Amino acid sequence: MMGSTSSLPAQDQLPLGQFKNRSGTNEMGRVLPNLYGTNRVGCTFISEFFDILATTVSSGGKGGSVEGTNNYASFAVMIGHGPYQSISAIYLNSTPVWTTGAFIYPVSVASVSNVVTVQTSNPHGLESGDTIFMFWCFPIVFNGQYTVTVVSPTQFQYTIPGSSIPDQTAVAQNGQNIYFEIALPPIVANGADSTAITIPNFGTATIYWGTLTQNAADYMSTTSGIQHPPYKGLCYIVFRQLFLGFNQTNAQNVEIVGTRIPTFAWQSNPAHSLINNTYGDCNPGSIIADMLLNPRCGLGLIAGVDVNTAMLDAAIEQFYGYGYGLSPITTREDETRSQFLALLENVDASPAVDSNGLLGIIFATPPASNVVNGDLVYDCPTVAGDDLTDLPSMTPGSWDSVINCTRLTYIDQDAGWAKDYVMWADNAGVYGKARQEPQTLDRPMVTHQDLATYLCGVCGQISALPKTTGRLQLAWDDDLYASLTPGAPFYFEHPSNADYNDVYRITAVNLPDPAKPVLEIEMEIDRSYLYQNAATQLVEDAQA
Repeated sequence: MMGSTSSLPAQDQLPLGQFKNRSGTNEMGRVLPNLYGTNRVGCTFISEFFDILATTVSSGGKGGSVEGTNNYASFAVMIGHGPYQSISAIYLNSTPVWTTGAFIYPVSVASVSNVVTVQTSNPHGLESGDTIFMFWCFPIVFNGQYTVTVVSPTQFQYTIPGSSIPDQTAVAQNGQNIYFEIALPPIVANGADSTAITIPNFGTATIYWGTLTQNAADYMSTTSGIQHPPYKGLCYIVFRQLFLGFNQTNAQNVEIVGTRIPTFAWQSNPAHSLINNTYGDCNPGSIIADMLLNPRCGLGLIAGVDVNTAMLDAAIEQFYGYGYGLSPITTREDETRSQFLALLENVDASPAVDSNGLLGIIFATPPASNVVNGDLVYDCPTVAGDDLTDLPSMTPGSWDSVINCTRLTYIDQDAGWAKDYVMWADNAGVYGKARQEPQTLDRPMVTHQDLATYLCGVCGQISALPKTTGRLQLAWDDDLYASLTPGAPFYFEHPSNADYNDVYRITAVNLPDPAKPVLEIEMEIDRSYLYQNAATQLVEDAQA
């Protein structure tokens, strides 16, 4: 039929609203944030404005003049790699619009027979039975905590108890603005692909959590004129006619506080991927597993083929037992290898390869010990004189080289995600050297003071003790070689100096000459027991 479009090709999908051949030069071709745990994330716009609305604001009365317009627009923003489990806060231009204590400024507050009617300019998002806290009204009887009854999307009521008050309209106290505070709980995915929300006084939005089963946002594709894909595995938000402001025609910067906790089918306790219910930290073992296995934002290795999942699962349980969680976020282009090594540095763990060549990790934990016939026996390999092919090269620890003051920087959730620091000092060490020997440890993956204080104390104590190191050359032994991997502990019996007899941890394994059956290891004295000694209170606080 003349003019039919049935034979026209389907419209190309435009990921992020952009043509693919422009992705390398467009500013929207930036790195998508990759979050573990809970952190504040800046969002990236992936659409232009669409479904735009402007309403006239006049001065009122018969001869009222037009003062301007309230502007509304729909658009979408990308959060990052998913799936996310929850979003606990939304910020527009750094102003919190969805938090546990969000402020809304009403248009009017008036009472009739002790029933107060509150009018808002945009949907308030409340439900009957919700609680509000009213501030800065005069008369002050309007202020306080009340349970509301919703009349319409922009109007609700509450009743002032007690004796009858005159019918009146509230005015603001002392030049302040009347506002009411509402408690907005975290938005939780609960396994859904998407969740629709109303942002009080701003509008509605749909959160797509970043699952592999989510569908494309029909509203965005059909209304904007741009065919967007479903963005499977990516978390994003579509705002529907969001209130931009009075005479404001540009979109606000959007930030969220979100939580992403990866779990795996091979985990013995998937719930242990979350550490610290208050701060929403992620188990470092789960972070490492996702870095290795995730096909989109990791290395895409295969569980059981490339990666020893039993070793990872054991590490996850060890971290959980220590109450040790982190919340790292990657917002710039970086190699997974460097991210992996930075994380291992934060948690004092080492990569390891099992006897089958599968990759795993070893967390620095002290070996178990028992007293046998009056001697302390450790549950780890023992290296003695018979295993050596040459005299050991030992460097005894010196008090002159210790660090006696440690400063650890971190990001503080409780202070609006500002950078802060904690300190630990060995007062005896400072006194003994008659000066401070300081160090600063930068730990942006730590997001609350409890964990920062714990880590600063442990790292400070380790640095404040002399560190004996050494190098051993061992006769080749398949069983011994299999157990002596970087990060693994062993007990060393020095053939001529019992002062060196102790538990050591391997820092490197070398094969100096492939033609000779000799294994060379580098080692340092083990202080991992300090983590164990300090972890009890941290675990109790994290699981409370």
